[in-house]
Amino acid sequence: LLEADANVLVEKPITVTVAEARELIDLATARKLVLQVGHLERFNPAILAVAGSLHSPRFIESHRLAPFKPRATDVSVVLDLMIHDIDLIQNVVRSPIVSIDAIGTPVFTDEVDIANARIRFANGCVADATASRISMKSERKLRVFQADAYLSIDLQQKVLTTVRKGAAVPAGEMPKVEIDEQSFEQGDALRAEISSFLDAIRSGGRPVVSGEDGLAALETAIRIGELVGAAAR
Repeated sequence: LLEADANVLVEKPITVTVAEARELIDLATARKLVLQVGHLERFNPAILAVAGSLHSPRFIESHRLAPFKPRATDVSVVLDLMIHDIDLIQNVVRSPIVSIDAIGTPVFTDEVDIANARIRFANGCVADATASRISMKSERKLRVFQADAYLSIDLQQKVLTTVRKGAAVPAGEMPKVEIDEQSFEQGDALRAEISSFLDAIRSGGRPVVSGEDGLAALETAIRIGELVGAAAR
């Protein structure tokens, strides 16, 4: 499609390999076309609402849990589910990765069905990501710890809870805590994603989730997959 001069919105992960992703990015750049990757959570109302409140997070925790379904079982849970949170985390932290520890195991399929990764970034932030497709319940949550606040983002229920230290209190007394909870309409993230894609085409600007973003998420997901595979041997 790119070779036919068509702008492209491609489902995540952007490609199977890093080399393929770079090939698409280079082709889109050379032809001045929009290449957007379908990381749908970027258009989640709770994520859009929290964007202005994130300042140098120190620790991020993500849980993406789902009951087993015989879908996408030809790939690991890292590429199927965790890659959503990898993209969100890397977009929030915006710092190079310095190390990753990961573990996981197959349970119902021949691929990894549950995995955990601990990612350390150059700016000192640490992220702990867990993904499972063999859970009893469905959950999609992101928790962010930073110097001035704790933010809990329920991506499934579209609820943002922000906890901050309140006004100063006399020495020896319990600090006051301010808790703010916002709920958002479910909305239509897919519609917002497509609208964003069309806006990028009209303006000639960078899409919200660029080919480079898709490549960065894929590189990390592949690295986690390799670590999980090595640990299982």
